[in-house]
Amino acid sequence: MRSTLRASGVARHVVGELTFGGTPRGDATSWLDPGSAVVLVDDDRAGVYTARGVLGGVPVVLYVVELDRENATFEKVRSRHVVAAIDLADREDLPVIGLWRIDPAAVTTDELSGGLVHVYAAMISVSGRIPQILTVAGPSAGGMAACVELADVAISVGGRGAHLDVANERDACAATARVLRLLTSPGDGDGAGSHQDLRKLLPASEEVPYDVKPLVCALLDDGVFEEFKSGTAPSIVVGLGRLGGRPIGVVANNPSRRWGMLDAAAARKASQFVRMCDAFSVPLLVIVDVPAVLPGIDERWGDVLRTGAELLDAFAATSVPRTVLITRECYKGAYFVAKACSAGVTTVYAWSSSGVEADAVDEVIDPADTRMKVANALSDRSVHVERVAG
Repeated sequence: MRSTLRASGVARHVVGELTFGGTPRGDATSWLDPGSAVVLVDDDRAGVYTARGVLGGVPVVLYVVELDRENATFEKVRSRHVVAAIDLADREDLPVIGLWRIDPAAVTTDELSGGLVHVYAAMISVSGRIPQILTVAGPSAGGMAACVELADVAISVGGRGAHLDVANERDACAATARVLRLLTSPGDGDGAGSHQDLRKLLPASEEVPYDVKPLVCALLDDGVFEEFKSGTAPSIVVGLGRLGGRPIGVVANNPSRRWGMLDAAAARKASQFVRMCDAFSVPLLVIVDVPAVLPGIDERWGDVLRTGAELLDAFAATSVPRTVLITRECYKGAYFVAKACSAGVTTVYAWSSSGVEADAVDEVIDPADTRMKVANALSDRSVHVERVAG
């Protein structure tokens, strides 16, 4: 089959599941809802396309950058287009969606130099004001790694370690649409829950670990949980879902991995997620079942306490409703970390089977009432949560 050529004359070629040498405009076509794109920049030779449009029903600003063998350096002319897209999204109060397609054959030590500094500055300037969702198709080494860290949600096509790792760009687009709706849609106050007996999701013995994810899914509407950074610090689980039709963020100890104990990496993962939820007014549910705070083999107590303090600070600085649910254990140092939510927390619940004394929490509840209790607590608009002065 004859290769399709770009205007620049570079033939399309395939690397794994990715095709390079196409046009950024063509790459963006499948991302925006049909007929919604209003083109801002369409510079095929420079490998940049930007547009306003709708993605999964949500108005957005989209930019696409393709770095291939010919356009391997991120020059200032490219950065101006990307920065302009980010600035427009900020002015219009719209999410900004980035798609970076990086040909491994184009990656050199200076392939992302120069103009990226301006992109960093633009991303930092809008951080916490508008959602920034970034997909990287190809290697994210060097300067690109900083963009991944600056994004609210980073999606990696064929890679590992991002908020979400997917197999192809179609999955990346679908994941972007799901996350967008969770971060921008308040919901309708209605949603179907599981009829499972939640107690049966926990072992009869407190000495037996278990995976908390089935419990999280059983609590959320339709069992749908968008987990972030599943391959990083697995002793703690974070992600988005809906409860009673409304978006919520979930932070949960995972007893199946190191008994769910909090180490420095887990505290860092949780604190970053908590800050993102607060920035976009997403209420938080914290599910606690952990015996202690754990220093790892390569960690000192000072390191763990320092990052644990970062988590405390993240919780204390939030203004969104937040509810703690203690399902089984919460002892010693772990209770100190769990109390991170106590500064302005909406409610602290404990299951009747947990053994937690009633005077240590707001209410001891039957596990069967969990969905109703938590949904009501997180949706109570009469509750005003004060930020704690640092």
